[in-house]
Amino acid sequence: MMQYQNGMIEGKYYFIIEMGKSQILRKEILCHLQKNRPGWMETHSVDVCDVILVFCPIVSRAGTDIDAALNELNTCPASKPAIFMVFHPTFDAEKIVLDSSRYIIRRNTLTVDCLFHEDKGLLKCKKNDEALTRVVHRFKPQEQKKFRRIIIITVFTVSFICVIYGLSQLRRN
Repeated sequence: MMQYQNGMIEGKYYFIIEMGKSQILRKEILCHLQKNRPGWMETHSVDVCDVILVFCPIVSRAGTDIDAALNELNTCPASKPAIFMVFHPTFDAEKIVLDSSRYIIRRNTLTVDCLFHEDKGLLKCKKNDEALTRVVHRFKPQEQKKFRRIIIITVFTVSFICVIYGLSQLRRN
């Protein structure tokens, strides 16, 4: 069940809207997300997702490409939070691009701009580092239920052994 509080998205399922050819970018973003927020999984149904990820590489004109991706996003329930990632093609890791969030006025939507090269994927630059950090921080970390369960079982077992040992010592005396 999705919850959206204090700007953080709780849940575990994301749905992807992918515009154009963004396979390399998709792989990089999802690897980064799994590394920093393990437990999130892709679903192929917007109805069961907790967040919508929009991958929007600019291939013609920024306004046209963003409008097309936004139209696709607007077919989804407005109650679903979204992360709208605009990928600007360039060779220059220091390129200054316009803030795409000016074009996107959908509620519960984080918009980030990234720089990429068509053959190399995301560029190594401050702008991308900041964008990826903002994306990761929007996802609430998953509780490590399995690890927590192991700790509880271990504590219970050790406590039980201590009680049995204590009782056996009382019987001896």
